[in-house]
Amino acid sequence: MLQFLDHSDSLSDKVRVSLAISLFIERAISMERAAELSGLSIEDFMKVLEDKKIPWGEYTEELLEQDQSFIEKRRNKDYSGHQ
Repeated sequence: MLQFLDHSDSLSDKVRVSLAISLFIERAISMERAAELSGLSIEDFMKVLEDKKIPWGEYTEELLEQDQSFIEKRRNKDYSGHQ
């Protein structure tokens, strides 16, 4: 099932990615949160979803708001660290 992970990846890495995919599919978490949980960048997480033929573009308004909030918090954190 997890062909996108190397044979060198640990079982805990595989479980973490599988859990993130499952929660994302169930719309329990946003894509940003799923990527973070999986330990992958958003781009890599999207690639995993594409490879598995899982549609990722079906955002609900609530998930969009969660992502926007997370991104804003991240920006604020990043900017405050550079001042």
